[in-house]
Amino acid sequence: MLTVRQLPKRNQIFWTPEVDAELANRYWANQHHLAIAREWGVSSGAIRSRATRLQLPPRERSELVHHYDPSVIEGNKRTANYVLRECRAVPGWFFWAHRNGERISRRGKRMNARKGRFGFVTDYSIGCDVSTLGL
Repeated sequence: MLTVRQLPKRNQIFWTPEVDAELANRYWANQHHLAIAREWGVSSGAIRSRATRLQLPPRERSELVHHYDPSVIEGNKRTANYVLRECRAVPGWFFWAHRNGERISRRGKRMNARKGRFGFVTDYSIGCDVSTLGL
């Protein structure tokens, strides 16, 4: 049985790799985020937010169920053609992507943009001839 810990006085989940893996399993089993939240005793927004951050793909609302059935997990992963990857830009961060898809997570891309990597311009300079200004 997985224990979902909440941070004291903040009403936030302490996300561990084990909790992320359990969330992904329940997600791939087509369990509704409201049902996961109810079972774990957390808000549905926390579940939706973490699923988005892990880059789990959107699901058909008509296929969602309120019970957890682990027997459909592998079939759903195969059908969606998704795999769990480690981000090349953020070591230790795992995310879900198409088998032949991205190697850098959205989180990694944002971090690289802030650091000025991969062609993003973060600093601008303007040059001019001061003698033409008549100062």
